Amino acid sequence: MTALVSSFDFGPMVMTTVAGVEMQRQLATVVVGGLLTSTFRKLVLPPVLHVWLEGKFGRGPGGP
Repeated sequence: MTALVSSFDFGPMVMTTVAGVEMQRQLATVVVGGLLTSTFRKLVLPPVLHVWLEGKFGRGPGGP
């Protein structure tokens, strides 16, 4: 939730076309990209890996 709100907060800075903000726009783009990819890595990737590894190395239905 925090990363999503921060991404929305940087939204106007990413989409601005005013002269003189080229450096801030690039920085905001990198920050938003980092927030979204880190959120994906924390919330989506671990459950998917867990299910995949459980199916590959986990015990079957008759296991202890």
